[in-house]
Amino acid sequence: MPRPSRSSELADAIVDLITDKNLPPGTPLPTEARLTAELQTSRGPLREAIKALQAQGIVEVRHGYGTFVAPASAEAMLPWLTFRARSTDTLADLLDLRELLEAGLARRLAATGVTPDTVAALKACVDTMAAGTNDSADADCRFHEILCEAAGNALAKDLIGVFWRAYATAEQSIGERSSDASALAERHERIVDALLTGDGEVVEEAVRRHFDEVRERLSR
Repeated sequence: MPRPSRSSELADAIVDLITDKNLPPGTPLPTEARLTAELQTSRGPLREAIKALQAQGIVEVRHGYGTFVAPASAEAMLPWLTFRARSTDTLADLLDLRELLEAGLARRLAATGVTPDTVAALKACVDTMAAGTNDSADADCRFHEILCEAAGNALAKDLIGVFWRAYATAEQSIGERSSDASALAERHERIVDALLTGDGEVVEEAVRRHFDEVRERLSR
């Protein structure tokens, strides 16, 4: 097995520094001079390591100010996922992942109880979808983000946002939606009604049925 490059080793060392010190997003990293001294390296490999971490969304470089821990986000995986989503098989896999993720979180939310504020936010999204305006797609995405937030999983919310954008890019390859605004709203309203029952099985079934329309499009 080939030995990792010096820049790769430095990138790993910087990640270790961030995690070991539990540095939150926005925290400045040590200066270049200090890092070269602490990591016993030269500027060239260190700058290559910083560029690699920047491309991965782990750090951000603010010219004239320094290098900072980047905001926690799943955005770094979007280019890769969008490229992979050109394949119908990958879209089907992505759909399965979303379904598993959201069904599990919705079941958890039903068990813990959904708050009135969450219900109101979900219903507002349903109303926007039913209106069939230009905001309908955003309301659809927001509906699923709210589910993740209410279930207490911020990472899932980020992933859903990235999955959604990958789907939007691949929309033409799987054809136009076959359902109208009222049908779209009805599928989401069914999830809200299921959450109010507090029955995990009922909620999970409602979420799974929601994905049927996209799955049918992929199977054509």
